[in-house]
Amino acid sequence: MPRVLIATLCDDVREEVHGKHSIMGVFNQFNISDFRNPVNSFWIFARIEFEQDGEYSIGFQLRAVEGQPVLFNVDGGISLQSKNTSEIRPVGDIKVRVDGLRFPRHGIYELAILFDNNILQTIPIQVFVPQTPYVQ
Repeated sequence: MPRVLIATLCDDVREEVHGKHSIMGVFNQFNISDFRNPVNSFWIFARIEFEQDGEYSIGFQLRAVEGQPVLFNVDGGISLQSKNTSEIRPVGDIKVRVDGLRFPRHGIYELAILFDNNILQTIPIQVFVPQTPYVQ
């Protein structure tokens, strides 16, 4: 079974030399004052370890924890071919840009990382309305 090594939401993911990634602006909450507008674009980044080289289907699903409808569902694939023959298991990096997402209300949501339609891991996401400062 694959194992999620890193999974996060972030403002940007930059691919560097020699297979490195720079992840900027890591977060797990949204501060929304007007639910009619979409949130700013963001990225989902995941590094997943597999048992062997091959073709794998990976998906991401964002939904409310209370079982409300799914806000988005992304299905994709990853192809792994090791560059070395050491005993290290193959690792795949996945990055997905999310644009135009609107949350229907405040609350707790979760991003599920799926492998063959089974949940590998979830990331809790809090959506809240900012408190207006009290002015005298």
